[in-house]
Formats: sequence, C-alpha cells, structure tokens
Amino acid sequence: MHIRKQIHNSTNIIKSTWDIIKDSMGSSRSYSPITKINTDNGSTTIPEEISKALNEFFVDIAKNLDNKHADINKAVELLTKTNRVEYMEMKPIPFTENELIHTISTMKTKKSSGYDGISNMIVKHCVKAISKPFTYICNFSLTNGIFADTCKYALVLPVNKRGERTNRSYYEPISLLLSLPKVLETMMLNGLNQHLNINRIIVPEQYGFRRGINMENAVFSLTNTILSSLNKKQVVAGLFCDLSKAFSSVNHSALLQKLSYYGVRRIYLNWFESYLTNRRQKVIICTHGGNYSSSWKTATSGVPQGSVLGPLLFLIYINDFPYIIHQIAKPVIYADDTSILVHAANVMELKVKIDDSIYQIYEWVLVNGLTLNLDKTNIIKFSSYKSK
Repeated sequence: MHIRKQIHNSTNIIKSTWDIIKDSMGSSRSYSPITKINTDNGSTTIPEEISKALNEFFVDIAKNLDNKHADINKAVELLTKTNRVEYMEMKPIPFTENELIHTISTMKTKKSSGYDGISNMIVKHCVKAISKPFTYICNFSLTNGIFADTCKYALVLPVNKRGERTNRSYYEPISLLLSLPKVLETMMLNGLNQHLNINRIIVPEQYGFRRGINMENAVFSLTNTILSSLNKKQVVAGLFCDLSKAFSSVNHSALLQKLSYYGVRRIYLNWFESYLTNRRQKVIICTHGGNYSSSWKTATSGVPQGSVLGPLLFLIYINDFPYIIHQIAKPVIYADDTSILVHAANVMELKVKIDDSIYQIYEWVLVNGLTLNLDKTNIIKFSSYKSK
C-alpha cells in the first residue's frame, strides 16, 4: 500500500519505480563512512591515504582500463568514412544580461557548493548585483575561447555502487562543481544545442539527455522493432552492451576532433579545449573521525562529472557509433546504455549478422579508447509465445 501510494503521488513514475526497486534490492547509493580501501600496494585504513588512493583511481580510470588499442586517427577516420556530411560552422552565441538573469533564475536552489563555498542559493540571491559584470565575463570567455582555470576545480565524493566497499572499482565519483561557471556552461549548452538541432547532428537512435525524448521512447522503439520482426516471421536477437566507465574514458583529443568535424571550430573549439584541459579535483571522504581530503590532481580524460555540458559532449563523442552497424542492425541507445537489435530470415543468417555486429562494435569501442565489459554484455534471442 505504501509503495502504491508513493508511485501514485510521484511526478516521475519511472524514476520513483526504479528508486523503489533499488531500495528493495539494497542497491541504493551508500554514503556510509569509508574506513578501508585496497590499493596497488595493499590495503590502508588511514583516511588521508584512502582519499589519495581514490583520487588517483578516479583520475587514472582510462589508464587502468584495457584500452591500449585506442587510435584517435582511426576513430576520426571511422567517423568521416561512415558519415560523409559537411557541417556548417557554429554561429556566434553572445548573450544578454536578461538571458543571464533568466538562466540563473531557472537553476535549482541547492545549498551544496564547490570549493569556493558559493551555492546556487547564494547566486540566485545575488543575481541583481552580479548580473552586469558576470555577463561581461561570460561574453569575454565565449568570444576569446577561454574557460578560466579557476573555474575547473571539483570536489569529488566517492559513492559505493552496491559492491565490495574496499574495492575502488565499486566507487562512483560524484563531483561538486562551482555554481557560477555552470551559468556560462548553460549559455554554451544552448548555443551548441541550437547548432546540433539545426544541422540534425545527433542521431535519432540516441534517446538520452535530449529535450522532449525520454526512456519511454527508447523502450517503445526497442519493443516495436522486436515485435515488428516477429510479426514478419523473422528471427530476432538483442545484443546488450555495457561500457565500463564510459563518461570517464572519453579521450579529449578525439572529442575535440569530432567537435571540429561537426562544425565547432576556431574560437569555439579553442573554448572547448580550454574547458576540458587542466581540470583539477580532490576527493573528500567521510570517516567516523570526520572528513578528510586528498591533494589536487589533474584529470586528463573524461567529460566533467556533474557538469552542464558533460552529458551532451558524451553524446557527441559516441554519435558516430550507429553509423558503423546501421546496415546490419538497429541500435537503440540511451546515453551509454546500448542495445543492438539484429533480425534475419533464419538462425544461420542471424548468427552471421550478430558476429559481424560484434566485430564492428568491438573495433569502434577499441579505437575510441572505450572498454566493452564482456562480463555484462549479453545476447538474448527473442521469440513469440506461439513459436516456443
């Protein structure tokens, strides 16, 4: 009765349902104190060493994964070979003081803050006093292709993902970024989204982080494709791929070349290069004796966690993926969750198509510096009730 009432009163039924399922399975994120962690040199219970070990692990995620075959030139070659389109250059996006005030007014009123101690709540209270000088600063940043280094600091909270609490691989980095730079990110996000939409750059197979499109659309596409194939008396299978630490493994050089290919060039490309490079972070952990933090380290890969632009930049990074298999399979993608549907006239043809799909997927993943988690990647053959 309590669960039914909780779902009924929810404004987001799907999210609430999953929250209930995770809570029932004991898989909700845990913020319990971290008292011990395993490192490359053994285990440690010293808080300062725990925070240091976690920060080093988060910063070096891409290096720790099996992506030694990353080939940026090959990755860009695959993009240009499978998608032969010349995109126009992204137009200038200077914005007004009124737009900045509106952007700040739509920010969530949060009390959490980055290392400067300035929360969204404070920014919203001070908007009239800061709007004019901050509008000038933001426009200066955009027209000169510079994202200030002082805006690139992140406090990272490690959260256990229902795994062994001493294993660093089971921790997810939750970043607290500065509030004011997020306003600048939002303005760039609006301009970039406009450019992507006008040129129809983001593939229709992608359902994640897109305005007006949600998980329900992805589920409908998936089930409709399966049922359509079965109704045509075809055999159909799904290849469900799991990418390990995908957001943290994005190669900056490859991302910048892909942005350039899609029309983000000159000043704006310089801006994104400035935005991505020299990002600093430190880990803060909670123990029974209080909070402890590591020293600052520089992240050399990945899109910034907790940022405004991070999700869209990731979509751009994997945007060419559907092109490599669209002739033999139908992908349905939600952010980094990738489902590949393959249909054929008979089982033998289906097996050949699945093998071809796996080869194409694996090659694309490798050259783009990502890692396919084979233990969590599965193949399912679908059939109707009557055919069983």
